[in-house]
Amino acid sequence: MVELASKKLGSQVDTLTAWSWALFVGLLINPGLVFELGSQLSYGLSLGLIFLTQETHWWRQIGLTLLGLPSLLNGVYQWHGLTLLANWLIVPLFPVVILPITIVGTLSFLWLPGLSHACAFLLEQLDHGLRLVGSWPGNILFGKPWWGFCWLWWGSAWWLFSKPVAQRRRWLLGLLASYGLAFGVIHLPLHGEVTYFDVGQGDSILIREPFNRRVTLIDTGGHLSFAQPKWVPKTVPTYAATQTNINYLKSRGISHIDDLYLSHHDADHIGDLPAILQAFRVERILVPAGMETETGWQHLLRGVRQSPPVVPITVGLQPRLQVRHPFTAAPAENGQSTVLQGSFGGLNFLFMGDLDQAGERAMLSADVHLRTDVLKLGHHGSKTATAPDFVAQIQPRLAIISAGRQSRYGHPHEETLTTLRQAQVPAISTQTSGMIRYVYAGDHGYWQTKLKGVVKQ
Repeated sequence: MVELASKKLGSQVDTLTAWSWALFVGLLINPGLVFELGSQLSYGLSLGLIFLTQETHWWRQIGLTLLGLPSLLNGVYQWHGLTLLANWLIVPLFPVVILPITIVGTLSFLWLPGLSHACAFLLEQLDHGLRLVGSWPGNILFGKPWWGFCWLWWGSAWWLFSKPVAQRRRWLLGLLASYGLAFGVIHLPLHGEVTYFDVGQGDSILIREPFNRRVTLIDTGGHLSFAQPKWVPKTVPTYAATQTNINYLKSRGISHIDDLYLSHHDADHIGDLPAILQAFRVERILVPAGMETETGWQHLLRGVRQSPPVVPITVGLQPRLQVRHPFTAAPAENGQSTVLQGSFGGLNFLFMGDLDQAGERAMLSADVHLRTDVLKLGHHGSKTATAPDFVAQIQPRLAIISAGRQSRYGHPHEETLTTLRQAQVPAISTQTSGMIRYVYAGDHGYWQTKLKGVVKQ
């Protein structure tokens, strides 16, 4: 539009100057433009088209791929092998089809809404077609590289095209090798982690061993739902996990989950199960004995691309983590929650699900020597759990609370916080600290929170 306007005014503005004005106007409207993936791709690739005009078709496609790849990996952590083909098809269509349809649809909305909707329909069909291609085999889950690598790759791509064509192949191989090195570092990390996701009013915990030897997820998170009148229109279900735990797992290059534990059948613990099963290959689902026969939650398994085996567990079984509760098969209410225990990075962890005080007393009766270093409080810090005598016996050094901000249930309850203070147990909550991570290597590790950085060595 800048170029067209300049011609009407009788002056000639070159393409690079027009691009610069477009970026300037965009930054005036939205100063955060450069931090948005869509803007990075739009402005970055259009700049690439300007500077790569004299290149051959395939070198231009390689250049656009190399310029867009760092932003893609930093933003969505994956790249599809058919991107080159998509660019080959879409780039020629952009100036002669996509951009004119977009402009006509936008300008005609107030006066010819039918034409505007027709333009939107055409663009929507194009989007559906691209999504279909994206579902074909060839997607590479790379993970999120260190931001410094992304800048290095972007600068190296520009530097590569400053070289004569005869010298590019060698440098291109070196650039691709650096991508391979980063891929290996992400997929075979030297450290492990125990991560408590900030999923609002719910639970979801990741246990990832070094080199990704084993990936375990305890609960998925999910929204509590309430009965709706029949006249309320049905809506397509949405899952917060796509923006929380799924997003994080993909950023770590994780494409499979070995063990998925479901502590009990409440929606805030298992409601996002369909999204997890759609996003990852899950080897098996482990539930408290009795839950495997309940039909109320099994609709979550329908319509997904896989149906992992469902394994009931009780005390005495040690699939990977030690099962501390339940003792018998029963309906998977709060009092039947699975409780798991395991040691990582020199610390012992106890994951309580929504277990109540009666279940805690049963655990104490079964093992008078029960101890732990890190206690994930039962039932989000409710006063129905975390009895003073339970805390006194297990002697935790740190308590983790997973609860939603401004919880309608008042979690964590003041009675529970008083119990922790009297026992001199410090607590960290996802309400105020966001995601909580214990990152370890060998028998040593450190704590991090999303909102406050490193909190405890």
